[in-house]
Order: sequence, then structure tokens, then C-alpha cells
Amino acid sequence: MRARTALALITLVPSLAACVDLRPTDDRPGITERAVALPLGPNDVRIVSTDGGFELALVGTNVVMRLSDAGVARLRRELSVDHAGVGVGNWIEQKVKGAVQELVDKQMLLPVSAIRDARYEGGEIRLIAGGDGRDVHFFGSSGDGGGNGSVMGRFAPQDAERFVAAVRAAKDRS
Repeated sequence: MRARTALALITLVPSLAACVDLRPTDDRPGITERAVALPLGPNDVRIVSTDGGFELALVGTNVVMRLSDAGVARLRRELSVDHAGVGVGNWIEQKVKGAVQELVDKQMLLPVSAIRDARYEGGEIRLIAGGDGRDVHFFGSSGDGGGNGSVMGRFAPQDAERFVAAVRAAKDRS
């Protein structure tokens, strides 16, 4: 598996862990099966990372983060399991690849109602939630202003600004 793809998936893990029962609600993020297509309405926006691996969309009242179709295809090629090897190392590799393949068919939903602030700064989209005095930065956003390889720092600036504007407008409509 390529290091960059693996790193991107690893940065999503904290966001995934924040979804206690993994089902989204009106005020809590969650994970669902990956939709075949993201049908966009008049106020919706979809952007793709500059490397083509991830997509971020505002669809109705939800933000959707997932691997793009090209990202799914690329990852499936990279994860093709080689059963020729033996031993503990091969067993661990197969288990890790199997777990990652399960994530390929998932997408994360974050309700707009759960977003307290959306902004583009430091080269990174920031979706911030939390009403209890703590900020929760979603989708691997580091919150430190450096981008640090976060998925949220992989979008073209004009796309990122357009996406943030759409999320803010959706918040205003709700």
C-alpha cells in the first residue's frame, strides 16, 4: 500500500472513532455504506482532492467525506492480497489490508447542524464542532495550521473556499 494513501486513511481514524455507534444522526457524525453516486442539488457542492483520491461534498444537510471513485480503484489495486507468502508477517499484512478494504466501501457523514464553524485557513479546510467548550476537528484536520498531510489540506484553494462558503450558506439556511 502506498504510504500516502495509508497515511490519509490513518488520519481519518480519529474522526471515525468519534462516531460512537457509527450511525449518523441529526447532530452527530457517522459512517454509512458508500453511495454509488452523490446526486447534487442546486445548493450542493462536490470537490475532489488535487491527487484525485478523496472527495468532499455538501449534499443536502450533510457533509460527505469519502474516497473518490478513482481513489477506490487505486486502493483496490494496491491492496490486492498476495496469498503466496506464509508466516506472521503475511498474516498481519492480510488482516490490515482486509480492514482497509472494508473502509473503502464506507463514507463519513457529518450533519451541517453539528458544525459550529467552517473555514479555510492555513491551506486546510476546517470543520469544527463542539458545544461543550471543546473543538472537534473532523476528517483529519489537525487544527494546528500546518496542514501536516491532512486530507483536508489536499484540495485546491479555490475549491476549498467554494466548499466552505457552501457549508456556511447551508448553516444559515438551517
